[in-house]
Amino acid sequence: SMRLSGSERQVVVLGAGKDTSYFRYRSGLLTSSSAPVEGGFVRWYEVDMEDVILAKRRILPLLFDELEAGGGGSVGASLHLVAHDLRTCLDDLFSELINNHLFKC
Repeated sequence: SMRLSGSERQVVVLGAGKDTSYFRYRSGLLTSSSAPVEGGFVRWYEVDMEDVILAKRRILPLLFDELEAGGGGSVGASLHLVAHDLRTCLDDLFSELINNHLFKC
């Protein structure tokens, strides 16, 4: 993760696949010394191949509904799904994130 101002952080998961870290984090089940403090905010980026991201976008509404039904999670966070072939230059990925105002430096 990358610390921004105050308790704001960014997490980038490369090759995210079916990773559920974001949902475990939002539910308070994923903690570490790098997690933001209570009341902080995390921008969570999951990067994977286009077909994986498209499939994840189809099932995410169900996961979000389940999360909200369970209380909505203990911390603020936003999830961004990014389609990118990691076999290509990572500079292109970070340029895309920055140019689309998703990622803060």
